[in-house]
Amino acid sequence: MMNTLNLMHVDSMEMEEFRDIIADNAVSDSGPLASGTSKQFGNDCSIEAIEHKMLEPLKMESDYLLHTQAELNIKIQIIWEIEDEEYMHLSNCYSPIEMYFEDNGDGPFDDGPNFDPRDNSNWEEWLVDFGINEDPYENE
Repeated sequence: MMNTLNLMHVDSMEMEEFRDIIADNAVSDSGPLASGTSKQFGNDCSIEAIEHKMLEPLKMESDYLLHTQAELNIKIQIIWEIEDEEYMHLSNCYSPIEMYFEDNGDGPFDDGPNFDPRDNSNWEEWLVDFGINEDPYENE
């Protein structure tokens, strides 16, 4: 495990949407993104698959790098529960049961590294870039 803060246990609507967007983009139609591939989403964001390891027959650990306009190479780790081994080739049989975050802590107001994305100085920008919140400067 990267750290001890499992984002799946954070009770916040914004965090839930943040987790959902990451998990939704960490898979393709055929399951988790293949190692070495990435998927674009939101406003100039992408998630890059680094490595997948089976932990148990129906549990997998996946390591990713999240890239945003404001910060690159944010470590994301997802522990997936696989609903049915027979259907492991389909994305909809993977459910995230744990998710971990680690940035470099280099932001202007960060003491980093941060293990809670809300502690990153780019949190509000990410919510806009992910499409969770409206851009407050959109009409300027």
